[in-house]
Amino acid sequence: MKKSKLGIIGEPSSWLIASGIDPKLVKERWGMEISNIPIEELTTKLPSKAGIDFIKHVSNFQSCASSQTVSDEEIAKAGIVAERVAAISEDNKLDAVSVQCFTLLMDTGISGCFSLSYLNDVDNFVAGCEGDIPATFTMFLSKLLTGT
Repeated sequence: MKKSKLGIIGEPSSWLIASGIDPKLVKERWGMEISNIPIEELTTKLPSKAGIDFIKHVSNFQSCASSQTVSDEEIAKAGIVAERVAAISEDNKLDAVSVQCFTLLMDTGISGCFSLSYLNDVDNFVAGCEGDIPATFTMFLSKLLTGT
């Protein structure tokens, strides 16, 4: 936990009841740094298409489904969000990230749900939603404790 870094892309959503977190206290008590990243780093710099790793992952996932109601186009949009979040995370050396998803949806028309789910399947990475710091912190702690 010490020396880990949690990035908040955007702001915690206003309707969350417990996200008024003091980053200095988190750093003192747990050793985790909280970094704020403007939502525009995500919404205005999306790649033009999803990469091959995401496409392969989704193809394997879809082959196990008995039905699918989401279009391939919408899934590809999730891929570009996942890739941009991953790039932001790498650039900022993040161990976990939480995205202000509703703003992402309003600004781009793309939901962050599948993107963040996909990123949670990556080893040693945690992705939460709505800028929910306590939930993402707990997810990160759980992953550290269980190794999964």
